Amino acid sequence: VAVRVNNASFTLPANHKQPLLLVGLGTGIAPCRALIRDRLNAKRRGEEVGPIALFFGVRTRAQEYSYGEEWDELHKEGLITILANAFSRDQEKKIYVQHRITEHSETVYNWIVKNNGYYLLCGPGGPPCVASKEAIIQSLVDHGAKEGFDKEKATQYVTDMQISGRYNEEVW
Repeated sequence: VAVRVNNASFTLPANHKQPLLLVGLGTGIAPCRALIRDRLNAKRRGEEVGPIALFFGVRTRAQEYSYGEEWDELHKEGLITILANAFSRDQEKKIYVQHRITEHSETVYNWIVKNNGYYLLCGPGGPPCVASKEAIIQSLVDHGAKEGFDKEKATQYVTDMQISGRYNEEVW
């Protein structure tokens, strides 16, 4: 049996105080859970931890809300500041994670630009990744006009985040 270990493709904040924006698509919730549990353990040790936004996307709540009770409890306790689920098939009009990101666009802008936050998307690649990135860029445009953010500057800002390790996609 051949085995190979690959290095992680994403970087973590230098400390637990920086905001985390996590997007878990389906089974991509597992790496997000590890990061949330790391923050939970830090908090239990008495360390100050920053806010967490969890955007979780699956088809149905009843069948695919992995660790749902845990997310609900951690949100109630305040560790997860924003819990924005996107159950795409639970209503007539489909709701995806990019819609939830847009609903929280001011917070997304503040956490990313003003608080040097990190973004991590985990799950299948393709259209959801592109749409989520566009929602992040649009959040910067919508709330960063005073700082000169237009589409070009917002796109460059996200590219710079990728280069510096603050914008990560762990996709398959």
